[in-house]
Amino acid sequence: MRGLPPLTLCIVFFLALPHEVQSDLYQWQDDKGGWHLSSSPDKIPERFRDRVKQIKTPKRDEAPPAPLAKPEQPNGAGRTSLPSDEPKPPPHSSEKVYHVPCRRAGGSLVVSVALNDTLTTPMVLDTGASYVTLSRDVAERLGISLKDVVPRTWVGTANGVITAYFVRLSSVVLGDARVENVTAIIPENNSLGVPGLLGLSFLGEYDWSHDSRNGRLTLRELQSAPGEETYGGHGKAWWQGKFEALKDRIREEKKILQSMTDYDTRGPQQQDALDRLIRIQQANLEFFRKELDLLDSKASRLMVPRHWR
Repeated sequence: MRGLPPLTLCIVFFLALPHEVQSDLYQWQDDKGGWHLSSSPDKIPERFRDRVKQIKTPKRDEAPPAPLAKPEQPNGAGRTSLPSDEPKPPPHSSEKVYHVPCRRAGGSLVVSVALNDTLTTPMVLDTGASYVTLSRDVAERLGISLKDVVPRTWVGTANGVITAYFVRLSSVVLGDARVENVTAIIPENNSLGVPGLLGLSFLGEYDWSHDSRNGRLTLRELQSAPGEETYGGHGKAWWQGKFEALKDRIREEKKILQSMTDYDTRGPQQQDALDRLIRIQQANLEFFRKELDLLDSKASRLMVPRHWR
C-alpha cells in the first residue's frame, strides 16, 4: 500500500521577512530565468559569475536613510541620472528604467504597490519569497474568496510548515513598472504580520538595485545579449526557462495527484479526507496548466518561435 506523498514533494520556500545582515549579498540568474542570492561569490557556479550583481547591505551603525524622494515625473521616458553609488548599466537604446521611492522599516525595505489596479498597499521587498505574498486582510479587500476548494501549497517558514493558497493577480504595479498575470500566495493562518511581500514572481521580471542613501529602488527591464534575437525584450534562454519551469511544475503536480489516486484508504472517513485532498491537488494542476496557457498566449502575441516554448 502506498501512502500519500510527503510534504517534501511539494514546492517549499521561505517566507521569513528580510533581516539585517552584516555582509554584502550577490544576486545572479540561472539559465531558466530563476534568481538566486548568495553571501559569497565562491558559492556561485562558475558559468554564472559574469551575471553577478553585488547588493550592498547596511551596517547596524550606519546613518538612517535620507527622506523619501518624490516620485519621478513621467517625462524623459522614465529615465533619471543614477546616483554615484549605483552601478551604471551599459548603454542600451531601448532599455526602460523605473525609479521607485522606498523606505527602511527595521531590517526591511518597504514600497507602495498597486494590486489589480484597485488597491494600493505597502509591501516588504523580499527576494527570498518565490511569490508575491498577501495577507488575508489584503486578499479580502481585493475581493478574493478562499471559501471553496482552491489550489494551495505547503510553505516552510521560521515557525514551521504552513498551508498557503495560490491566487492569480491581474496586475502588480510598482511605480511605472507593471507585470500582469502574477502568481501570488495567501498564508492560511494569517500570520504574515505585514500587508504583503513583494517576491520573485514580480521582481524576477526585472534587474533591480537599491540606493539606501536616496531611499530609492531602481528597476530595469531584463536585457538580452547584444545582437541576440528577442521577443518582448527577452531572448531564447529566458523564454525557454519560463516554459520549462512551468512544465516541470505541472509534471510534479501530476506525480503527486497520481500518488493520491493510487492510495488505498481504510474506511469511508479516510476516503472522504482523501477525496478532498485529491480535489485540492486537481485544482493545483489546473492552476499551473492555466499559467502555462497564459504564458503561451503571451508568447503567441509576441510571435515567439514555437521551438523556444
